[in-house]
Amino acid sequence: MLSVPWTRTVPPDAADGTYTVMVGRLRPRSRRGLLPVLVWAARMRPVLARTPGAAGHTIGVDVVRPAVWIVSAWTSRTALSAFDHGGMHRSAKVDLRTVLAPSTFAVWSCPAGALPPAWDEVRDRIDAVS
Repeated sequence: MLSVPWTRTVPPDAADGTYTVMVGRLRPRSRRGLLPVLVWAARMRPVLARTPGAAGHTIGVDVVRPAVWIVSAWTSRTALSAFDHGGMHRSAKVDLRTVLAPSTFAVWSCPAGALPPAWDEVRDRIDAVS
């Protein structure tokens, strides 16, 4: 899997306490569908960097079994929910609706010291809800 480095959006000295982690596996209906998903992911990265409550994020791409993996950490479940229902994210969900097969998501809490989650844990969390 190809991935971008974890981007921390909370200063290191503020990184204590418990965070909400959300992972998603987005599977395009065809290989051609990877491109629009990656374009939206690239557009989201700078938005996440300035979104209140976002603590960090990364994306990974599996080209063998086409999927885009999204991982983000939040200061609270409320902050995650606000982003999920926000304008740009809502637009992405509408735009990608016809491109994506049903996606799989997992959400859990973890201490600051466990960020970023390892890719093995991300896969295990998704497998547990699949």
